Amino acid sequence: MVEVTTSIEAKSPKTNKRLAPDDVYETMLRKAKKTGKNMQKFPNNRPEKIWIDFFETRNFENKIMYLIYKFSRIIHVSIWFYFLPFLMLILNYAQTWFIKQPQLIRGHQVY
Repeated sequence: MVEVTTSIEAKSPKTNKRLAPDDVYETMLRKAKKTGKNMQKFPNNRPEKIWIDFFETRNFENKIMYLIYKFSRIIHVSIWFYFLPFLMLILNYAQTWFIKQPQLIRGHQVY
């Protein structure tokens, strides 16, 4: 089943259009009524309009898990793409400084 995806541009009432009826979803609803399934819960319900507000349609646990994901993603990206390359540059230049310094082995300088 191919569905129209949401967009930030669809947020305004002028561009937030109703979705066209979907035969597959209607068939799924009829089958669910026969089996007694609740189709109004999140994974099965189909939005009426294009714009889907994230925090309006999700339950509490999903919101918390999304915030945890965003926090861990920020930490991961900042360390992997910013901190580690900067650290490697510093270690690259510091390596020559450490090599040129005399090393002490048991109290004696070794060159």
